[in-house]
Amino acid sequence: MNYIEEWAQLLDAEENQPENIGLLEHIIQSADAYADEEIATFARFRLIDEATYAGSCEKALLAFGWLVKRYEEGESLFTFSTIDLLWRYKWIAGSVTYFDSIPLAKIEALHEDMKQKLLAGHFSLRPYYMTKLWASIELGKPERASYFFEKWNRSTDDVLTDCQACEQHLRAEYYLRVENDPEKSIQAAQMIFDRHMTCWDVPDITYSVLANAYEALGDHENAWKNFELGYNAVNNTENIESIAQLIDYLIKMERLDLAKVKMKENSDRVFSLGLPYDQLVFLLACSPLLESESKLQCLLKDLVERFDRRNGNTYFYDKLQSNN
Repeated sequence: MNYIEEWAQLLDAEENQPENIGLLEHIIQSADAYADEEIATFARFRLIDEATYAGSCEKALLAFGWLVKRYEEGESLFTFSTIDLLWRYKWIAGSVTYFDSIPLAKIEALHEDMKQKLLAGHFSLRPYYMTKLWASIELGKPERASYFFEKWNRSTDDVLTDCQACEQHLRAEYYLRVENDPEKSIQAAQMIFDRHMTCWDVPDITYSVLANAYEALGDHENAWKNFELGYNAVNNTENIESIAQLIDYLIKMERLDLAKVKMKENSDRVFSLGLPYDQLVFLLACSPLLESESKLQCLLKDLVERFDRRNGNTYFYDKLQSNN
């Protein structure tokens, strides 16, 4: 079967299947070899979508780099528009912080390039501010997160704005993780349910925020209710950070035996599929449970050192110390 037949087969196949990624890579390699720019372009857009869904951000990044170069050189994207490219730019720019091997300067340059392309297309900078806000949280820079939160909140909506559910979830995360204000976090999260906001991940990932917010207020009943709802929602999914937040809640509750069970249930998936940042936040949450896990202790120490060195601070080291 040649690559054209493979592409036709893929168009009829179910999306977001693990086997699609290898097939797409083979199609792209063949299309490049035959200078078939149309299929090479279409396959790369599809690969970005499939790889992002599967958590293979490095494969998405490679495909995206090829498309951006083509866009900058004025080459055709065929039926895809500037909006199609910039929408995926949000996914790419939002994932680069998950790899400690990507230097801070390269992350900043990518974000700046995204900003300039938004401005050149006369789009709102709201997606840029949202990306910078998430990145600031993940890089351990709360002051910058507060700055970009205000910029994002005051910016205008347009066709590149994320869905209301995602944006409202970000508010709930921000109020808890940056402002340490569980009441505001709960208020923001409750709006998701009151207005029936949903998307691919929300409200599944919102329950873990609520569990920790209610626990911070001493409302054990609502905290446990949201833990149960949250764990059922994100178990056996790729929402590793939410799993980590739920394990962190159990440890705060001193439910250590149950926390160990949940750690064991998720470990294989975290270390086989999880990105470096996923592994870091998972092990940080589990750190009080690792007394007899010398290999995991060493891995956690290594991840903390790598990310703090890349980020130019001691954010994760300080978090590790406060957890133990």
